[in-house]
Amino acid sequence: MNKNILSISIPVIDDKTNIVRFHFSDNTEQEFFIITCDNCHRKFFSMNKNALCNNKDCYNARRRERDHSIYNFYYNKLSSYLGQAKLKLPQNVKSNIELIEEYNSQRKFYTNQMNNRIKEYKDNNRLPDKELDEFYNTIQNEVKNFCNKLKEKAEKNDY
Repeated sequence: MNKNILSISIPVIDDKTNIVRFHFSDNTEQEFFIITCDNCHRKFFSMNKNALCNNKDCYNARRRERDHSIYNFYYNKLSSYLGQAKLKLPQNVKSNIELIEEYNSQRKFYTNQMNNRIKEYKDNNRLPDKELDEFYNTIQNEVKNFCNKLKEKAEKNDY
């Protein structure tokens, strides 16, 4: 008898989580998710929660959307600005772990704010406008003020 062949039992489907569990003859179990492709709307099994099937057209559609989104400009612009702001911090701030952790948590906050605003625009099918530019400028000013506060903290405590 060939030991490389495994028998599969009838799959158990959990309707609440869309998970299918396969039990194999060697007493192992594997879970697969039932996913609906965002592009072609076909259902498929996946070991992770991919939103697109392996169809070449679906993969290319996601890639085009990611690479050419008009909203990426704002996300990339903010990400670059936040990175440059961190580099411009004085050495006494950079050497303090607490201040850098505070900067990183605030960076996540600003990034989430921008992501939420961009998601709002996408959901409402709005194109970027002056309002989004003003929102970016507001975040940029908040980052400047926050960096200045970090510098003052470092000077006060003489880190």
